[in-house]
Amino acid sequence: MGNSTQKATIAFTIQRTFGIQAEVVYDCDATPFGHVEADICLNSADKISFDIDITNTMAEGNTVTDWLIVNPKDLDRNTNEDLYPDANENYSLWMYEITDTNEDPSPRVQLAPGDSQLINLDITLTAQVPEGNHTIYLRIREDISDLSLARYFDLPLTILIGKDKPQLSIHQITQIHALQPGGISEIQMKVKNGGNTDVMVLLDVDVSGDWDADVVSQNGAQVVTVRAFSEVSFTVTITAGQSALNGDQKEVVVTAKPLSEEESFGEQYTAEKTLTIQVSMNSITEIIVNELTNPRPATIAIGLGMIILLVAAVSGRRNRIEYVDVWVDDDEEEDEDDGLEIPDLVSSEDDDSYDDDDIELVDLD
Repeated sequence: MGNSTQKATIAFTIQRTFGIQAEVVYDCDATPFGHVEADICLNSADKISFDIDITNTMAEGNTVTDWLIVNPKDLDRNTNEDLYPDANENYSLWMYEITDTNEDPSPRVQLAPGDSQLINLDITLTAQVPEGNHTIYLRIREDISDLSLARYFDLPLTILIGKDKPQLSIHQITQIHALQPGGISEIQMKVKNGGNTDVMVLLDVDVSGDWDADVVSQNGAQVVTVRAFSEVSFTVTITAGQSALNGDQKEVVVTAKPLSEEESFGEQYTAEKTLTIQVSMNSITEIIVNELTNPRPATIAIGLGMIILLVAAVSGRRNRIEYVDVWVDDDEEEDEDDGLEIPDLVSSEDDDSYDDDDIELVDLD
């Protein structure tokens, strides 16, 4: 009937209880207990919660034992990266609240054989946490002075941290110096990744006109990988255009665009920073020659205005000269017209004698 043999590989971890045991009976996302997704838990709350049942597993005797609940931030197994490969020193920066069912602080429990007690552990993620699974341990330890002899139980609690959207920002490291036409300046900058996921980033720079700009990272490439919560330095090289004029200001736009083979990101995730470059020339002669060679609109307007004023001045002078000439001619004519009128000479033909008809006798009586 064929091969009826079936095999399966099962992996599990054996842990001695030393007379004490703890298990998660409830957590903030319900399934499975002891493994939570932070995005689900923090969707409606600001803490990740676990209800934990602690049991004294000793079957004999009636001695009550004090058990200390070790705060996870104080446990080397959680924070000492040199001793434990899965440890993370940032776990010590999280906030842990251990309380009983009355919400009173519960740093220890007293249990007789077979007894159990319920406690609550609330975790607030206050430090930078990379995406992925994070396992911390809650240790319940016998409260005695000799720690080497103390019995204990480590309860693993796994928190799944989801991926953040890219959180890129660009920062300027070195100062910007003024440039002359054709001058070159190198500016040191860095791109920061504030998200919890490694991001592949395309660095770019844009400038208008006859200016030129390039960007390159420390490894000589424009595409770099920025680790979570880290930064990468790069250099922006700017060459001023030959037509640049004294006092000009040129804007250079530097961008850092996130790339992914799994998804595309909108423009809102592209970081951008604008650099303003000042053009400065020391020689007056160079400034004048440059203005004449590559006149800016204001210079052209001023030049046209001066030409118009010059033409108007010359034209006005000519008009004044013509007016004066006409005025002089008119005065000469008036002088000729206004001369003394001399009566005509009396000729011999003219006679002062009166005709008889012109004499009228007047009777004086």
